[in-house]
Amino acid sequence: MKNKILSLILAVGLLVAAVPAAAADDGKTVSAVSAAFKAEAHKALASQVSYPVEAEEAGIEGVVGVRIWVSPKNIVRRVQVIRSSGSPILDNEVVKAAYRTTFPVKGWTEFETKINFSLKDE
Repeated sequence: MKNKILSLILAVGLLVAAVPAAAADDGKTVSAVSAAFKAEAHKALASQVSYPVEAEEAGIEGVVGVRIWVSPKNIVRRVQVIRSSGSPILDNEVVKAAYRTTFPVKGWTEFETKINFSLKDE
């Protein structure tokens, strides 16, 4: 029997881009992010992601890489899939989860992370 496991890729999955002196879409300065922020942001996103039943039943696995922009008021302003899993079901789940997530920001923040969807046998 297969058991759904949502793997958190901490070493590889936390490809978070620090973007000092960059500008957000509206011209605001984007804050650089620390390793601690990267880990906390990844954990926050992963806690909002669920393995879609349709994907699980079909045996679909994959890694979704996203870039996320968050405003100082902790509102996710944009989510971009930068590495598709090859499955729109998995890609869409991560995008929807990102918009539901509260990230620990202190200013305009842009970062990247990955979520790994993996089905393992018990």
